[in-house]
Amino acid sequence: MKSTIYRLHVPWSHEDVVRVPSDELPLQLSAKLHVPRPPNNSQPVTVTLYTSTDCLYEVTVYTSFTQMLGQIIRCHWPSLHVYIVSNLLLAFGAQLYSISSKGCSLEFDTSLDVAAKPYKVEPVLSICRFLLSYDWFRDAWQSLLLPPLDASELHSMNLLFPLGSLLLFLFGSGIAYWSGMIFKSTVGILSSTWNTLKRRTDFPEEAGPLTHRLLAEVLFFLFIAWRTCGAFSILLLFIRYLQK
Repeated sequence: MKSTIYRLHVPWSHEDVVRVPSDELPLQLSAKLHVPRPPNNSQPVTVTLYTSTDCLYEVTVYTSFTQMLGQIIRCHWPSLHVYIVSNLLLAFGAQLYSISSKGCSLEFDTSLDVAAKPYKVEPVLSICRFLLSYDWFRDAWQSLLLPPLDASELHSMNLLFPLGSLLLFLFGSGIAYWSGMIFKSTVGILSSTWNTLKRRTDFPEEAGPLTHRLLAEVLFFLFIAWRTCGAFSILLLFIRYLQK
C-alpha cells in the first residue's frame, strides 16, 4: 500500500499538523486552531492531501460538538471561574432575600435555580464593555482600581463570539450546582460521623443575626480581599464555614 500524507496548514502560526494514516483504521484529523486569525490576515486554513493515483479515497468533513466545547473551554477557561462565582453570588443573594422576606433560607439548589439567570449578568457585561470604549469611563474604571474586563480582553484577542458568554454562564451554573451538591453531601457525611463519634448532647444557643464577632469576621475578610485578592478571601471563608 502506498503511503498517503495529510497536512493541516495554518498560515499565521507554526501549528501545522502532518499525519499518516494506518492500514486498519481511517485517519481522523482534528482541525483545531490554537491561535486565532489576526484581523489583517485573510489567508484561509488549508488541508492538503498527498495521495496516490492508484487508490480511491473518501473524505468526510463534519463538526465535532465535543471538540467545539473543548476549544471554548481552552480559550475561555480564565473567564470560567468568574461565571461560577457569579452563579454562587446570585444564589446567595436569593437566599438572603428569602431570609429577609420569609425568615427562612432556601436550599442551595433551589436558590440557584431561581436566581441564576443569564439576563441578570449579560446586559451588565455588555453595557460595561460598551462604556469601556470611551476614555472617560475607562479612566473612572481605572481610578476605582478595578481589574480589566474579561470580555474586553477576549474581544481584543478575537476570541469573543455572541454565544460564548452564554455557554460559559451555563457551564458555570452546572459546575456551581454539582459542586454545591458534592459539598453538601460531604458536609452531611462528615457531620454525621462527627456526631456519632462525639455524641454531643448540649448545644450552644444561637446568637442573633449580627454579633460583634460576626462583624469583626466580616471586616477581616473584607480587609483580606482588599489587600490581597478576592479569591484568597473566599478560600478563607470556605475554610471558616467548613470549621463551623
